[in-house]
Amino acid sequence: MTGDAQTPIKGEAEQDGSATLLGDPESHALGEVGGPTHVAPRHRRWPRRLRLRRRWDEDERRSRPRLRKFRLLALLVGLAALAAISTAFGMMMAVAADLPQLENRQQYRAAANSYLYDDHWRLIGQLAPPNHVVLDSFDQISQSARRAVVAVEDKRFWTEPGVDIRGIARAFVADAAGGARQGASTIAQQFVKNALSQQGNRTVFEKLREAALAYHLTREWTKTKILTEYLNSVYFGNGAYGVESAARVYFGKAHGYDSATAGQTTTGCGDSSPGAPRPSCASQLQPWESALLAGMIANPSAFDPVAHPQAAMQRRNLVLSDMFAQRYLTHQQYEYAIKQPLPTANDIQQPQEPEAAPYFTSWLRPQILSAMGLGHGVPANVAEYRAFYGGLKIRTTLDLKLQQAADQAISGDLPYTGPNSPVASLVAIDNQTGQVRAMVGGPIVNGLEDYNKYPFNIAAEGYHQPGSAFKPFTLAVALQSGFTPDSVFLSAPAEYVVPNSGGKEHFVVHNFGNTYSGPITLAQATAISDNSVFSRLGIEGLGPTGTKRIARMARMMGIRSPISSNYAMILGAMTNGVSPLDMAHAYETFATGGKRVYDPALGAPHEGPTGIAQIYCPIACKHKNLIDKPHYKRVLPADVAQTVHDMLTGVVQGGTGTAAAIPGVDVVG
Repeated sequence: MTGDAQTPIKGEAEQDGSATLLGDPESHALGEVGGPTHVAPRHRRWPRRLRLRRRWDEDERRSRPRLRKFRLLALLVGLAALAAISTAFGMMMAVAADLPQLENRQQYRAAANSYLYDDHWRLIGQLAPPNHVVLDSFDQISQSARRAVVAVEDKRFWTEPGVDIRGIARAFVADAAGGARQGASTIAQQFVKNALSQQGNRTVFEKLREAALAYHLTREWTKTKILTEYLNSVYFGNGAYGVESAARVYFGKAHGYDSATAGQTTTGCGDSSPGAPRPSCASQLQPWESALLAGMIANPSAFDPVAHPQAAMQRRNLVLSDMFAQRYLTHQQYEYAIKQPLPTANDIQQPQEPEAAPYFTSWLRPQILSAMGLGHGVPANVAEYRAFYGGLKIRTTLDLKLQQAADQAISGDLPYTGPNSPVASLVAIDNQTGQVRAMVGGPIVNGLEDYNKYPFNIAAEGYHQPGSAFKPFTLAVALQSGFTPDSVFLSAPAEYVVPNSGGKEHFVVHNFGNTYSGPITLAQATAISDNSVFSRLGIEGLGPTGTKRIARMARMMGIRSPISSNYAMILGAMTNGVSPLDMAHAYETFATGGKRVYDPALGAPHEGPTGIAQIYCPIACKHKNLIDKPHYKRVLPADVAQTVHDMLTGVVQGGTGTAAAIPGVDVVG
């Protein structure tokens, strides 16, 4: 029975696959002592097998939902990709109609020039960047300029289909995440943006449209034409649109171009004249010059060689490094190029202004750019494009007849006889609106303001010592502090120790001609501009904080330049000086009853005076009119302003300013 009982157990064990453990060392040991062959009982083998199967089934059940989700996700991704491809294809077909607009881009711009008018809609001139020239030929651009732009802007330009798929994908992800909007466009895409959209921040859908149009463009145009038109459309800062304009503005002098005599010479680069052909300035660009211009495309303001020379130098050398890495330059050419200097302020050609009132129009430009969004979230290149090519009709505050009278008055009293001639400036402002009606900012030669030769505007940018013209601010503070026109002060020499000087510095005051009146009223002292009385008023009468209060009053009334608070400022001797424009603007506060006049939308920065009366804005503003709306901010009590006005009238009627009196006209000074 023992052997019979073992046989089925052996067979099952063999069928079970667990063997008879004959190879097990312990099995051989048991056999040697004559014991039965050891076989694991059935009830110990089956539970393990069942556990393995159950575990397998459970894992399979868990994995099935994951597999279904993965298959669903793959299907959705495939459908989304198909939809995206279909959308892109459809968009590419739909935008094909836009191609003629690119062909007619030059005519489109010519039809959208902006113009300046005076307050009665008399034409002053065109508002345009300097030296705006469009090149017709690829060969008019130097090889180094073409290579520099390709190296830094789109190194795959010559082989790509005009679209950067990866860049569009990055832009889509960034826009979807609400992050900073991405660029990464090809040269063809950038040209499309420059020629048609002219927007700073575009949505991903607008970028897709640009990409589709760029793709079509590469099928219709040669790469040389695309690159030429792109370089004609790029903004390079300092009012220069296009590579030829940029070459003239930044490097024209180095290649014999002078904007002041551009049409009068036959040498150097620039415009050809009959019988005297001249090469384009863009064709003369050297590698280091080309690299600077190519580097400025990304951000003309940040890489301006005059405003930010260090950043401009780093950017230029980076472009040169890219050119060397892409084998556009030899090592010797690269080493030579990085040692070349940047253009200085004297090298850069100044913008050309209309002959009528050029100082006024140059002062007006920043206000126009601000109205077009500059400083309010709109990039500089977009704001300038809107201003120069937005079809604006700008009615300025200028009165051309009054401007001509101002020019004649200056040239009649101070005729220009040469570089050493004295120069005067003039600003006329409408007191009630803060609008500038006339401005003379430099010498007048042969009856015309010589802005091209003397571009510095002394009316708006020249800071001069105001002298006694600053005394009314002291007068305003004194009247607010309780003094009256009848308050009596001693007119006699005065001397004061300058605070914080350790007694080493003294402020000594004398009247003009050493003439003194003894005890006189404040009204009398104002009429004869008595220095000694005003020094006593500002130092003794107003106390230790007097000069600071006077400086604060001047700023509140319209002086925007820094104002010192030493004793000398009471008599108008200042560290930085004041511009004639700011003095006129501040004085109008007395005429308005103590209210400062400004226009936050169209006026000069920091609540300055206004030069824009109206802008008809057909493109950027969708045919809206931007109209000057004066704002009034009280900075002085009305009775104080009137008292100062009356006291200043005495200066003209019987004081030091009688020569300025005009019969029937309210004149103060």
